[in-house]
Formats: sequence, C-alpha cells, structure tokens
Amino acid sequence: MMPAADPSGITRYGAAVPTLGGGLEDDGEDIEILELTVDGALTMVGDGRIVDGTTIMLLQWLALNRSS
Repeated sequence: MMPAADPSGITRYGAAVPTLGGGLEDDGEDIEILELTVDGALTMVGDGRIVDGTTIMLLQWLALNRSS
C-alpha cells in the first residue's frame, strides 16, 4: 500500500507496557487494549481475525525488526 492510499492519517502505536484504554464517552469512543504476543497477532492475521491493512503492515514491520 502506498502512503497516499490511506488518506485518513491514522497513527499506530506499539507499546511494551499496556495502558488502560478508555476513550471519551461523550464522543462515542470505546478504546479497548488487546495484549497479544507478536506471534499471536501474526496468527490472527493468518486466520483472518486481523484484516486491517495498516495493522498488518505494522505487524509485518515488527516481525521483521524484532530482536531474536
């Protein structure tokens, strides 16, 4: 996917320490934090539970750049 293919300007964050989630109830936000291993998340990509392109790209980058 080319950078211009996603005009929404989504920013993804990966963190070693999970936060509580949340969001602004008045804005209809309900942010859920999922704590997964990298291998677990990649399995979810493989079996179709994760289908979002930007998330898949982030996970691919992480898989290629994580320390062994």
